[in-house]
Amino acid sequence: MKSLEELIDDVDRSSDELVELLQELVKIPTVNTGIMPTGNETELCQFLKKKFDSEGIESTIVESAPSRGNFVSRLNGADNGRAKLLFMSHTDTVPIGDESKWKHPPFSGTLDNGRIYGRGADDCKSVVVSEAMAMILLKRSGIPLKRSVIFAAGCDEETGSRYGFQWLAKNQRHLIDSEFAINEAGGDPIKTPKGQFFTVALGEKGRLDAKINLKGKSCHASVPWEGDNALVKMAYAIQKINEYKSERDLSATIFRELPKLFDIDKSEITPDNIDNLIEKLSKDYSSIAYLLKGLSRMTITPTMASGGVKSNVVPDQFTVTCDVRILPNQNIEYVKRELTKILNGIEGYELSISGTENPGASPSNDQFLSAIKSALSCAMGKDADIVQVLTIGLTDSCAVRPLGTIVYDFAPAHPDSDSEQNNVHGDNESFSVKDLIFRTKTFVGLAYNLLT
Repeated sequence: MKSLEELIDDVDRSSDELVELLQELVKIPTVNTGIMPTGNETELCQFLKKKFDSEGIESTIVESAPSRGNFVSRLNGADNGRAKLLFMSHTDTVPIGDESKWKHPPFSGTLDNGRIYGRGADDCKSVVVSEAMAMILLKRSGIPLKRSVIFAAGCDEETGSRYGFQWLAKNQRHLIDSEFAINEAGGDPIKTPKGQFFTVALGEKGRLDAKINLKGKSCHASVPWEGDNALVKMAYAIQKINEYKSERDLSATIFRELPKLFDIDKSEITPDNIDNLIEKLSKDYSSIAYLLKGLSRMTITPTMASGGVKSNVVPDQFTVTCDVRILPNQNIEYVKRELTKILNGIEGYELSISGTENPGASPSNDQFLSAIKSALSCAMGKDADIVQVLTIGLTDSCAVRPLGTIVYDFAPAHPDSDSEQNNVHGDNESFSVKDLIFRTKTFVGLAYNLLT
């Protein structure tokens, strides 16, 4: 039987294949606007199926709607009951924006100076490729598996996964049912004076939509004093939201682990001092400062506004929509109380808050975390440690967590990675070959540790 070190070497020998596979997936447009018909994920699934068929790996394409395909494959272990590990990813992307701002065509998959360019090169086709190659290399190795592993690449993640993992969890649970799962996000490398660390996100912040409908009185714009301008009220409301300082909350695990990463005394880690501490860390450790800022507070961000009927009419109604990100110990009632305090003094408004995704986290599991830590160390060739965090944004992990699966967001980058170059969701999105190889090594190591 091959050793883990030999399997890791197989990743290096397959580096050209890794690059070519990511290039081919980027060349297949899977832009998801959220308005049907959209996505075109089935075409990409068909490409993957052809690849897996050639490797003798069982796979299937499950469509939740026309052209909205979900790809699922499985390597069976001696115990062919519930799978031990689920590799999760998604195949859809956001739109390309202004193509003239791209240095390479957004669906070209161009390899330039060690980076693959194109929409989805990072989010999330890089994860699709690393997980797919982990499955393929396990199959080629002939290593006998004690438990089964599943690879599932879902559609529609960028607009809430109604046709992707949410649909799979509701309608095809048996295809993705697993004890453990890993998904995109997490895996950020953090080098500190105390060693090399990688983040493992045990959960995510939640997301709510808050709509504030500001009411006034319309009149002719030439005599504005005759009316009550709802747009002016909206501007004032946005100003107050922008000035709001949310409560500092240090309940996330990472705040208790800061002394493990840095020479920081526990007495410094307080709600009153956390902003000063973040500012101090931001000079040399911008990635961890970014994370600490997001995990220490609720955010309320105005993102959309609508109202008005004509340029010469004072509007009697204007609505502002806010994206609200909440921590696990916060809920709709908490947000409602805070917004009511923010809007105090503004007359004539209606507030409605709707949940899109609740915050959630999986429990800390020693076996799973030890396997991740060991895989990282093997991929690096030296010791690595992990730090438990939450993901600031949302992932499909929230769809499988209710199935009883312990799911962590963990898609690691190379220790020397410069993730700012990836430009996720922006012009010139790209992903480095170095990161692609390192991530695949880690995924191979994780599967080996859990399944053999």
